[in-house]
Amino acid sequence: EFVLLLPEQDLAGASIAVERVRAAVQARALVHPQSEHGVVTISGGLASSSSIVPLTAEGLLHAADLALFESKAVGRNTLTVVSEAPRALT
Repeated sequence: EFVLLLPEQDLAGASIAVERVRAAVQARALVHPQSEHGVVTISGGLASSSSIVPLTAEGLLHAADLALFESKAVGRNTLTVVSEAPRALT
């Protein structure tokens, strides 16, 4: 796993940037026989913080991590965007 930090980027711009990264990795067509796609792909979890929905650095990372797990759960090679602060895990 890795993190992309996109300061000064709004949610729409960050979504475009992350989708470009996802598509570029898939376009490399690196063979991955165990993947359902047959090539290396990436899944993404995107979270954003704003003055309306402020998050600490830890909260932002947690939100992105939850979104990443959702991307993996729905089949990988996808991007999930968190549009609001996640609720506490119970």
